[in-house]
Amino acid sequence: MSRLHTTCEHLGVHPPRPAHPSSWRGSAFAAGVHEFADRYDLFLVDQWGVLHDGRKLFSGVKDCLRNLLDKGKQVVVLSNSGKPAAANRRRLAAMGLDPGCYSELVTSGEVFRTRYAHQLSPFSPDWGKRCLFWNSDGDPSLLDGLDLEPVQDLDRAGFILAAGVSDHQPLDAYLEVLVPARDRGLPLICANPDTVRFSPSGLTFSAGELAQRYQDLGGEVHYIGKPYRAMYDFCFELMPGVDRNRIVAIGDSLSHDVLGGIGAGIDTACVTDGIHQGDFASLPEGAERLPAVAEIAQDIGAMPHWLIARFQW
Repeated sequence: MSRLHTTCEHLGVHPPRPAHPSSWRGSAFAAGVHEFADRYDLFLVDQWGVLHDGRKLFSGVKDCLRNLLDKGKQVVVLSNSGKPAAANRRRLAAMGLDPGCYSELVTSGEVFRTRYAHQLSPFSPDWGKRCLFWNSDGDPSLLDGLDLEPVQDLDRAGFILAAGVSDHQPLDAYLEVLVPARDRGLPLICANPDTVRFSPSGLTFSAGELAQRYQDLGGEVHYIGKPYRAMYDFCFELMPGVDRNRIVAIGDSLSHDVLGGIGAGIDTACVTDGIHQGDFASLPEGAERLPAVAEIAQDIGAMPHWLIARFQW
């Protein structure tokens, strides 16, 4: 059983039965989003690896989004970013994607803010109001308006909030905090469950990796973001009245975007030229990639309904 399956079951998230290599026959390759656009009314579209690489938009992204909106579709940009939605809107706008290109934007950071503000599960008053706060670039906006105080001293913290990691902090610097945190019984809230991320030097570890390491040590971990259900319920409440059979999640991660979408009872589409691109480097962009995806899905338990090379019309 994969570590992701163990984590999901521990947290009450039940992924579907693992896919077998032959299960690709229930999936289809699409040359572009236009091939399945008419089947859906709501599109939940991932950011990193689908819309952009962290620095610039991918070719064809704006046209694809505008075509969906022109056809009367609703588009929610859905991201495991540990920042508020407003910060991500600004980031996208700086890349040339203004808010008029999508209907809504939801981040795991925004879901964290909502759940903490209303003291929804897993938050407890017993944790206090001080947290050891890890994020990507020192931006404190995730905590704006919340009754929370970020601290640097582990002994003063009531819990750890892992919303991201710094490009200037090595993995070992984070790991050395985990054992004393576990010994103190501190809960860790992971507001970005992605285990890897795009960085200036390529793919590297992310907050989800730290959370999994902490859980492996026996620490208490709570995830907010994909593939966990609260993320999708937030979207469904934001966009009420849409038939679940008319919703599709599009992302490049089988273990987050696809597993999460399937767990939420909606269709999924996997972008192969994203985080998994190395697995398909020797294969042409077509149905030949379906069996290869099924091999990866066998361990994760999440076979997408659609396969596309990239997010383009």
